[in-house]
Amino acid sequence: LLPRILALGHADEDEALILDAERFEDTDTSLGKPAIEPTARLIALTRMILAWSRGAGTVGPAGLQGPLPMTPAQAASLAADLATLMDAADSEEADLSTLDTLVPEELAAHWAETVAFLNILTEQWPKFLHEAGLVSPGARRNALMAQETKRFAAGSPHPVIAAGSTGTVPATARLLQTIAQLSNGAVVLPGLDLTLDAESWETLGRHPEHPQAGMAELLKKLGATRDDVMPVPGSVPDGPELARLRLASETLRPAETTEHWQQAFNDVRDRPAADLAAALEGLSLVEAPTAHDEAEVIALILRGCIEQLDKTAALVTPDRELARRVAARLKDYDLAIDDSAGTPIRRTLPGAFLDLVLAAVESNFAPPDLMALLKHPLTRLATPAGDIRRIARTLECAVFRENYLGRGLAGAAEALRGLGPKAPMTKAERAEATWLIEALQAAFAPLEDLFGDEEDHSAATLVQAHAAAAEALARDESGVGPLWSGDAGETLSVLLSRLIEEGGGLQLPARSYPSAYRTLLAGQAVRPRRPAHPRLFIWGQMGARLQQPDLMVLGGLNEGSWPKPQEADPWLNRPMRTELGLSPPERRIGLSAHDFAQALGAKSVVLSRALKVEGVPTVPSRWLQRLQALVDAAGLRDTLAPAQDWVAWARDRDTIEKF
Repeated sequence: LLPRILALGHADEDEALILDAERFEDTDTSLGKPAIEPTARLIALTRMILAWSRGAGTVGPAGLQGPLPMTPAQAASLAADLATLMDAADSEEADLSTLDTLVPEELAAHWAETVAFLNILTEQWPKFLHEAGLVSPGARRNALMAQETKRFAAGSPHPVIAAGSTGTVPATARLLQTIAQLSNGAVVLPGLDLTLDAESWETLGRHPEHPQAGMAELLKKLGATRDDVMPVPGSVPDGPELARLRLASETLRPAETTEHWQQAFNDVRDRPAADLAAALEGLSLVEAPTAHDEAEVIALILRGCIEQLDKTAALVTPDRELARRVAARLKDYDLAIDDSAGTPIRRTLPGAFLDLVLAAVESNFAPPDLMALLKHPLTRLATPAGDIRRIARTLECAVFRENYLGRGLAGAAEALRGLGPKAPMTKAERAEATWLIEALQAAFAPLEDLFGDEEDHSAATLVQAHAAAAEALARDESGVGPLWSGDAGETLSVLLSRLIEEGGGLQLPARSYPSAYRTLLAGQAVRPRRPAHPRLFIWGQMGARLQQPDLMVLGGLNEGSWPKPQEADPWLNRPMRTELGLSPPERRIGLSAHDFAQALGAKSVVLSRALKVEGVPTVPSRWLQRLQALVDAAGLRDTLAPAQDWVAWARDRDTIEKF
């Protein structure tokens, strides 16, 4: 029989796949309730925040004394922040009901306002979930983990292997502990550093930013030490692999023990750093002048890999802009690459089209916004695409490039009627332009009616009018529009359906709808199902943990990109997070450092960065700076240079032959 594989989920994933609940008996009440859908949660929180802003500002003499004006877009943004705090508290099993006890009374004047706002999470949100018969995603995951832990505690007739988890979620750590205690159970730890000296290992509790901090904490929870861990049979590293592991370990060792670098490779003077040279074999660094050049270099490197039979290659980067640039350049070579993170919904063809529809009505059909919409490929108005573009250009040249003072589509129609006989258009072109404006007025009529008054409307009504206008604009000459077709169209239709389904209780003026719409759709991505090249990939950090190609390109190795800066918590400072039992912000840096160290262990690795991004000089990633310092001290900086001058090749693409 084939093994049954289940995903544990991860605290830092936006959409974590978790254990299969269908196998469990419903002994926990939360298991019988579905988790609230993310869009529904966001809309519900937005509605609660707007209600709070209208009348919940009576904190006390030193606090708010009246309503706090807030737009729906601001409320939706705060709702996303609250959802993040909620997920963190559920994952780490923190009790938010003690928020009002975190600050002494003499310092609590401002904090009382924050606590009054966070009552949305501690009081209103649990009531809402109870009445709706739902639970939060984190609570349901914890319940499923607890049920699975209980089942394994009674023993298992089959071997059980838990592999690849760092155990940062307490519920996951308890499950790993139970599996480790089974006679036929095993826990496979990802990338445990067995070469780091004991002194440095003992300091990891003070360094959550270290890649091994999570592993050290997990071993304590399992009641084990590094001496209890044995390599998986067949995975013991040989000479070059062991040297690379030592290099990664020394590069990322805790700052307070970096004096051990002098002893890291004792043979530096005796045998010109033979061990370090072996570790650097297959490792190269490309520093491109600009982000444009970096993307071109990576595209050339990936393209070169497919010329070798069966060789695989992957770009690993948290920089989504770099990933999109590389994918676009590979398209020029007729190579479709699989990007595991997908494409932001607003950057897709239908997503940008819906955004332009809103921009046009929001600006009262200002010429730049109107012409951007008319030149979009999806704008058809039941007319061949070529005819629409031609008529739009005629309207632009005759009306909008003159002294145009009109407003709205009615103003454009009036300006068209007022053109004199010397206007740069024929009688037929004038008739076509008149038809175009009338067709736009008919398509936008439902949406314009809502934008024409100051009353509040439900979000569902606004979304329906928005979709109706877009459908009318995108309808081709056969009466069928391609707006909702394809991966992006299907994803967008599902998102809008959810907004219609859940937005009935959210009231807002039509003028506030565009910004609220963009905020609600922020972070949504389309993951295409089209066939891609089988040997080229673009992975995020999570995807790179689970697989290893022949060539690994680590791109965007600049501060602010890898690792990403840890922004201040909008609700809790560090002492408050510690008091509640939440992990420090540096934990995410530690997880990112762990991913970097794991990727650095690949047989062939290219490190890539841009010296300037949008004309601004960049700072190398802290991990790259450490690696360069270690290599420079050994006098081996030249060994990091790639065998080919990829930057020169990339820049040759923009040159032309002289005649």
